[in-house]
Order: sequence, then structure tokens, then C-alpha cells
Amino acid sequence: KVRDLVGGCECAVREDASGNIHIRGPTVVEENGCVRVTPPARVHASSVEGVRAAVAAALQLRRTGSSNVHSQSSRSHAVLEMEVITRAVADARDLLVTAESELVPVGWKRTDHMIKRWEARQKSYSDREG
Repeated sequence: KVRDLVGGCECAVREDASGNIHIRGPTVVEENGCVRVTPPARVHASSVEGVRAAVAAALQLRRTGSSNVHSQSSRSHAVLEMEVITRAVADARDLLVTAESELVPVGWKRTDHMIKRWEARQKSYSDREG
């Protein structure tokens, strides 16, 4: 199992056709029926102290237990991904994630979306031939 120690939720791990591994947060169904696939939680820190506090808070959620070899053995491994960016870039990414997550169709909308894509491809093929 993979848990987001910042968001406190279980994550999905997927491998794409190229063999790349992707970790994503939970899938959320909103009141209007919109389905959103969320990224793992992020913490924005503007100082070294902020980074330290975020890492310390996440590490508090790691699980430990005893084993035959060690009295306190870690039951989880932590992965930290850090990127130094401006607030403007972070805000733009949040907008992009929201827009991309709205592209996940569900139920009849998904079927309608797939039919429209199929029709568009058929039209494209017939336009090329004609």
C-alpha cells in the first residue's frame, strides 16, 4: 500500500504503457457528478523552517513495529519530492490539475464522450479519403 503522509490518504499506483510508475491521490466524485483524479497532497513552504515542519509532520505518520530482527522497525518507506518554484507557478499548476481532473468522464457522460471521439475520428478518416 502507498499512503500520502501529507494528505493522510491511500494512493493509487499505476504503470503506464511505457513502464513509468505514477502515484496519484484519491478519485473524488463531487456533488455535481464530476469525477476528479487528484495528485498526492502538496505542501507549499516559503522557508527552510516550513520545509522542516512539513517533513516532521509527515514523518510522524509513518508506521513502526517490532520484528524478530529489530525492536522498532519501520513499516514504511518515505519518499520526498521537492521542487523549488515560485508561487505563481504553483498557482498555475493547481489550475492545470483542476482542469485536467475535469476531463475524466463518468457514466453516460463517459459513453457520450467516447461516442463523440469515435465520430470525430470517423469524420477525420472520411475527410482524408474524400
